[in-house]
Parts: sequence; C-alpha cells; structure tokens
Amino acid sequence: YFGYTRMREGLRKSRNIYSAKMTYDIGLDKIIQNAHRFGISTKLHPVYSLAVGSVEVLPYQLISAYTTFPNNGERTKPIFIRRVEDSHGNILESAVIEKIRVVDEQTAYIMTNMMQSVTEPGGTGAGIRWQPAIGDIPSISYKWTAGGKTGTTDDFRDAWFIGYNKKLVTGIWVGFDDNRSLGHGKSGASAALPVWPFV
Repeated sequence: YFGYTRMREGLRKSRNIYSAKMTYDIGLDKIIQNAHRFGISTKLHPVYSLAVGSVEVLPYQLISAYTTFPNNGERTKPIFIRRVEDSHGNILESAVIEKIRVVDEQTAYIMTNMMQSVTEPGGTGAGIRWQPAIGDIPSISYKWTAGGKTGTTDDFRDAWFIGYNKKLVTGIWVGFDDNRSLGHGKSGASAALPVWPFV
C-alpha cells in the first residue's frame, strides 16, 4: 500500500503488510520453527495471518522471546521466583538463569536497532519518550535506550507493548478475559504502552 519500504519503516509504523509479505517469502514452516526456537510453545497453525498475530500467545512466552534481542541472541528462560530469603536476609534458594542461543549476535543487534526505531519519533512506541517516568524516578539511574514493539488484535480485543533495554524486558498486555473489544482506537500504543515505563 505504500510501495517499496524498508522493514525498519514497516516495524516503526506497524504496517503489517510487510510482515505478511515476509511470511509469504520465508514460508510458514520456517516461521513456525523459528517461533519455537524463540520459546513460543503455543500451537501455531500454518496460516499466513500468523504475521499479524492471528494466534494468541501467552504473554510470558512472548516476553521471553524478546529477551533474545538485548541478550545478544540468547533467550532467557522465564523465572517466576528470583530468590527466597529468611527473616534475616539469608538466601535460602535462588533461581539459576538459563540462557539458550537462538540467533547470532549480529542478527540480535540488527533487530534491536530496528526495534529502537519503533520508540523514536514517528514510531508507534514513541510515547515512552514523553512519559514523565523516564529518567525522572530516582531509583532509575540510567537513561532508557529502549527498543520494542506495539501490537493490536482485530476489533481492539488485545493491546500490548513489549519494550526492553540491556537491563530489563517488560511486556504489557491489556484486554478482557472474555475476549471482548477494549473499544475503538484502543491500540497497543494507546492502551498498553502508557503503562510500560511505570512497571
């Protein structure tokens, strides 16, 4: 619809036609194999609408998949309890962080760089730049150089934003348990992204 466009611009503007075309070019089997390598264990049907999120994926799987990019191509397996301490602060048990190589460092760098475009002016995730939480909270001593991606499903039923930097990957999902619409215009950029800097 916009003619020849770089994938960076397609991601930045959430123009799904480019993702759909890439899915067609690469092939569904390869797309599904790669999704599993990234930790998506949900059953994925071989349909071209995968490119635009036609199959619902559990948020923790998607967030885990995104850990690949800031970790130089290694995906971090989700942990739900980091450590257990007694009343004196002694560590009784701690989780071991497990990383799995998914892509090479160059690919991870390129993807991170492209997804940083999403959070720059003109991108669907640019809203994180004007949030007052960025750089204004004393406990956050570093500046956010974030990458990320917004997402919206049909009829505004789900809105999400996953953002990351070298220290943190956080995903926000907004929706109803009964899968009804959030309301017209409630996209990932307007419903989920404003929450992200405060988590």
